[in-house]
Amino acid sequence: MSRKAIVHSFILIGALSSSSALLASPWYFSDGLGTSIGYQAKDSNVALINSPSYPDKYLASGKTQPLIFQVGFGRNFVLPTKMKWFSHYRISINYNFASASTRQGSVMQYSTPTMINYTYRYNEQRNTFLLDYQGDIASFKRWTPHVNIGAGVSFNRSSGYSETPVNADVLPRLNNTFANRTVTSFAYLLGFGASYEVNGHVSLAADYNYLNAGKATLGAITAAAKGPEQVLAYQTVLMSINYRF
Repeated sequence: MSRKAIVHSFILIGALSSSSALLASPWYFSDGLGTSIGYQAKDSNVALINSPSYPDKYLASGKTQPLIFQVGFGRNFVLPTKMKWFSHYRISINYNFASASTRQGSVMQYSTPTMINYTYRYNEQRNTFLLDYQGDIASFKRWTPHVNIGAGVSFNRSSGYSETPVNADVLPRLNNTFANRTVTSFAYLLGFGASYEVNGHVSLAADYNYLNAGKATLGAITAAAKGPEQVLAYQTVLMSINYRF
């Protein structure tokens, strides 16, 4: 599987097509893999100690995407109504682990376009926990479209910062060692998808979601030289398998 944009959408519960099945098998376990089809790659300005009035700009040019492993555990519910629409829903707790990926770009010294003298790279890793709601819109034989809403917390780690001069005439900098740092951020998810009931216990699902996992930043060199900061925002497509018991 390509690592060019793989991430996760955190709500993946298999939908059922009958209220009797929901009541008979209220609990479920879920896991899946997904691919990102859009990623925000923009680092913030960084004020280095040698020039706080003219900060260096960190211009993100790309990012390798991690493999994502996600597991979830939750419960099915049926509303006491005869309406065909939004009568079934699920509440789950999902854990998502994203393996280390590399962010890279160029350093514009003193905010001057003619002074792009270094390239940089560092790693990101993410652990996210969400409380998720998935509501069935309606059931059509074995198919059930649904909407996804989730909120929780993400632990976003940035580490291993390094710089490389663009040519031999540029001297390496000595004051550029940003510290490793883990940031705790609010995360949320919005999306939609559909599930297919294979049998009374197994279902398959496909989801498109927007996930915002909050901020990630490297540690400061000094109080005047904070590390690059970015928002981890994704558009994701997820395939999952779900087991009811």
